[in-house]
Amino acid sequence: MSEQRSFATRSTSARERALFLSLALVLSLAAAVPLVAGAGMVNTRAGGDSAFLLQRVQQLTENLRAGVVPARWMADGAHGLGYPFYNFYAALPYYLAAGLNLLGMGILRSIQAAQAVGFLLAGLGAYGLARRLGARGPAALLAAAAYTYAPFHLVNVYTRGDSLSEFVAMGLFPWLLWAALALVRRPSAGKVAWLGGCYGLLLLTHNISALIFSPLLGLWILAEALGQPAGRRWRALGLGVAGIGLGLLLSAWFWVPALREQPLVQLGEQTTGYLHYPGHFRSADLVQRLLTHDYTIDAQRNPFSMGLVQAVLAVLALGLAVWRTVRERNLAPQRLLLACGLVGYTFLIMPWSRPIWDHVPLLPYVQFPWRMLSVQALCIALLAADGLGALARRRTAGALALVLAGLCAVSGLAGLRVDRLPLDEGDITVQRLMLYETYSGNIGSTIRYEYLPAAMVPRPQVSARQLAGGERPAPLALEGALSSARLLGARPEEETWDLVVAEPALLAFQTAFYPGWQATVDGVTQGVQPLDGLGLVGLRLGAGEHRVTLRYAGTRTQRYARWASLGGLALWLGLALLPARRSRRYRTGAAAAGGVAVLVGLWLVLAAQTPSAAAPAEAAGAGPLVMDFARIPYLHREPQGVWLGGALLSGYTYLTREPVPGEAWRIELAWGEGDAGGTVEVALVGVTAHLYAPSPVWASARADWAGPRQTLTLTLPGDLPPGLYVPTVRVLRDGVEQPVRAANGTAMGTPALEPVQVRAHRRSSGAEPVLGAYGPEQAPPAVALLEGAVRRAGGNRVEVSLEWRSERQASLNYALSVRLAGPDGTPLASRDLPPLLAGYPTSLWQPGELLADRVLLDVAEGLPAHGLRLEVVLYDRLTLKGAGSVALTDLDLLEPSAP
Repeated sequence: MSEQRSFATRSTSARERALFLSLALVLSLAAAVPLVAGAGMVNTRAGGDSAFLLQRVQQLTENLRAGVVPARWMADGAHGLGYPFYNFYAALPYYLAAGLNLLGMGILRSIQAAQAVGFLLAGLGAYGLARRLGARGPAALLAAAAYTYAPFHLVNVYTRGDSLSEFVAMGLFPWLLWAALALVRRPSAGKVAWLGGCYGLLLLTHNISALIFSPLLGLWILAEALGQPAGRRWRALGLGVAGIGLGLLLSAWFWVPALREQPLVQLGEQTTGYLHYPGHFRSADLVQRLLTHDYTIDAQRNPFSMGLVQAVLAVLALGLAVWRTVRERNLAPQRLLLACGLVGYTFLIMPWSRPIWDHVPLLPYVQFPWRMLSVQALCIALLAADGLGALARRRTAGALALVLAGLCAVSGLAGLRVDRLPLDEGDITVQRLMLYETYSGNIGSTIRYEYLPAAMVPRPQVSARQLAGGERPAPLALEGALSSARLLGARPEEETWDLVVAEPALLAFQTAFYPGWQATVDGVTQGVQPLDGLGLVGLRLGAGEHRVTLRYAGTRTQRYARWASLGGLALWLGLALLPARRSRRYRTGAAAAGGVAVLVGLWLVLAAQTPSAAAPAEAAGAGPLVMDFARIPYLHREPQGVWLGGALLSGYTYLTREPVPGEAWRIELAWGEGDAGGTVEVALVGVTAHLYAPSPVWASARADWAGPRQTLTLTLPGDLPPGLYVPTVRVLRDGVEQPVRAANGTAMGTPALEPVQVRAHRRSSGAEPVLGAYGPEQAPPAVALLEGAVRRAGGNRVEVSLEWRSERQASLNYALSVRLAGPDGTPLASRDLPPLLAGYPTSLWQPGELLADRVLLDVAEGLPAHGLRLEVVLYDRLTLKGAGSVALTDLDLLEPSAP
C-alpha cells in the first residue's frame, strides 16, 4: 500500500510540474502574440525606432554571409560610409536573428523569432529559478507571469522597439541567479561553465544591463557562499568568482575593445541632454494608477514606471517577506537579498539617489534611472512566488496562482495599442535604410551619432553613395588628379579598385576611417590616413595605374581580445564536457547539443558561400508610398491610405519622374473616399528640411481639392541645386493644415512622398564677379561667394539668398554661419547650419559648379528696409577654425521672389 501511495504521489507531482510548466510556457508565448498579429512589424517611433532592428539584422546578415565573425563594421551604415557599430554595441540577439535570416527566414520573422526567444527566456527562467528556490508549481507560475508581464519588460518590445538587446538581457537575469545558486550549492565543473556561459551571454547581449545586474549577482553569490558550512564557504565563493571570470573571458572579444577604443569614436553626447540621467528620475509617477498599464508617450505621459498590479504585488510580497522572517525567526539569505534588491533598485529610480548617480563611475552611462525597473521586476516576481508559497495552502494555491497570473497578464497586455510598420521583405533594402538615416536624422542605428569615428565632424546626412543610387562612388582626389576609377568588388570589410592616377594624388575613399583599415597597392601593403573633418580613409598614390584593395583587418586590441576569448572558449568546453566522463545521460545530451551545433555551423558555412539574393521587386500594392517624421520615418506603403483632414490619399503618380531645374514637374494625386473641403498643397523641399526648420520651400502648387484624381504642376526654379528632395502633401482649410492620421487612427506628421533626385548641375562661365573666397590657409580657394541678398519671407522672417561657386575639390564639409545686423551694427539674427542643409555637402561640389543656397532667419518686428549688414562665414566644424568671411554692407530688404 505504501508503495502505491508513493507512486501516486510521484505521479501527481509529475503531472503538477508538467501542468504548471506548460502554463508558464503558454503565458510566455502569449506575451509575444501582438508581435505577429498583423502585417509587417511593431512600430515604436514614439519611444524608440523599431526600424533600427531592420538595419542591425540586415547588416549583420551580410557580415555573416561574407564569413566575417565577429562582425565589427556596419558597412552600409552612416549613409553607406560604414562605421564600427558592432564593435561598441552588444549585439548577440541580432546574431540569432541574422543566423535565422541566413537559414532562410525573412528579416521580419527573424526579428520576431528573436523577440519570442526573449519572452521564453524570461518566463521559463523565472519559473525555473522560483522552483529552484523551493516554490511549488503554482508559485513558480506566478513568478513567470509577474516577470513576463512586468510593464517594463513589455515596454522594451512594444514601446522601445529598438531595445531588443535590453529586452533579451532581462530574459537572462533569472538564468544567471539560477546558475549561481546551483554552483554554490552543488559545485561542479559543469556548473562553473553554466555560470560563466550565462554571464558571458549577458555581456554580449547588453553591456548596460550587465552593469546594472552585476551587483545583485555578486551579492547573490556572496550570500549563498556565506550560507554554506564553514569548510565550504571559501571554495563556493571562489568557484562563483571563477564563473564570473570565465564569463568575462568568453566575452572579452567584445567588451575589451568597446571600453579600450572609446576615444576613437564620438561618445561625448552619450550622457548629455535627453540622455542625461537627472531628467528621468521617478517619484510620484513611479507607479501608474491604472489597472491596465498605459503605454502612451507624450508630453505628459510615459510608460517607464511600475504597473499598479505590479506595485501592489510588490508591497504584499515585501510585507509577507518581513512577516515570515519575524514569525519563523529565520533570516533566509535569498529572501533578504531579494527584499534589499527590491528596495535598493527602487531607490535608484528616485531623485533622492542623485548623489549615487553623481559619484559612482560608469553609472551615468545607464542614462535612464528607470532602467532599474528590469532588476526590480525580477525581485518582485521571486518575492511574490515566495509569499504565495507561505500564504496559500496547497489546495488553494493553484487557483490563487492562476488568478494572480491572469491579473498580471491582463494588466500588462490590455493597455497595449500596437501600431504597425507595414513592410514586406522587399521593402528592406540598403537604399531604403540609408534614406531612413537621412530622413530620421539618425546615424546607422543610433539616435545621435555615437560610434561615428572621431574625425568625422560634421556628421554626414547624405553621402555620395546615396546620390549615386546606392552604387559605391569613386574616390575623391583632394590633391592631384584621378583619371578613372573602376570598382572590381566590395564586401562588408573590403573593396577593390582599379585606379588610373594622372598625377600624384591624395585620394579620399567613400569609407569612414577607423584604425584597422589597411590598403594593398599593387600587392604591396601601404598605410592609410584619416582625413580630419571628412573622416574618410585617405590614401596617397603616385601617378600611374594601380590596383588598390582596402580591407578592415581590425585593431591590435581587437585581435588580442579575440584570442583571449578563444582561449576562454576552449576552457569553457573543457569544463562543460568534464562531467561527461561519469554521466552517460550528460554525454548523450552533450553529444546531441554538439550535433545540432555542427549542423547549424555547416548550414551557416554553406549559406555564406551563397550569393545574397537580390531584393524582390516591390509589389504594386495599394496605398501611397510615404514617410513622416512623427510616426514612421521609414519609406513604406500605407495599404489603406492616409487621411488628410476629411480626404483619403490612396495613391499618387509622378507624371514627371526626374525634376529638372527651370522646368515644370507634375504629380497626380489619387483620392479615395471623403472630401477634403479645402485646398491641396504639394511642396518640394530638401530631404533634410524638417531637421533644419525653418527651411526653404523650393517649389509649391496649390489647388482646391478635386478628387478622385488631381494633377498639380510645380514650376521649379532654374537655380534648384542638386540633391534629394521630397514632395510633401498638405490639406489646408482657412489656411490651417488639417490633421493627418493613418487608417488605424494613429496621428502622423506631414506626409513626405517618395524622394526625387535633381541631377542637373549648373556650370560656371568663370566670368561671374566674386564677392569673396573661402578655403584653407596657404592654398587656393575652394569656394567663392558670388551673390548675397536679403528678402522678406512672410511674417517676422527673412530669407538670405546666397550663390556659391565651387573653385576646386573641397577637402572639408564646411559649416555655414549667417549673421544679419542693422545699419549701426546691432545684431538682428544669426544662424549656423550646413550649406544646402547638408543635402549636398561641400566635399561633393564639382569644380566649376554654381549652387544656390537659401537660409531662413527669424527677426524681430520693425526690421530696417535699408542699410542691412550681412556676414557670411564658412568654417571647419571639427576645429571651429574659419575658412573665410565675407561682409556685405548697405543691403536693401528685397520683396519676396515671384513664385
